[in-house]
Amino acid sequence: MQNDMGNMHLGNSQQSLGPDTHATMTLQEPGNPEHVTGSNLPAPELLKDVAARTPMALADYQALADANNPTLKQANVIVHRSQEQARQAGL
Repeated sequence: MQNDMGNMHLGNSQQSLGPDTHATMTLQEPGNPEHVTGSNLPAPELLKDVAARTPMALADYQALADANNPTLKQANVIVHRSQEQARQAGL
């Protein structure tokens, strides 16, 4: 068997690029300041009710989570059960 590696040309696998370019770079056109995205959408009208509401405090979010999160409800049941068992053991 004869080795044919001598006939193969081993070259640089990357294309010849300038000093300020890279193979993964892409061009992005600058934004048009006169074109406002979303100005023709009805979302601002839909959000007027939300914008008029008073902001919620942290306590409001915690109460909302306590009332609606099933994991927190289950944890509260377990804690309450443990407290009652400790109370009964103390009697």
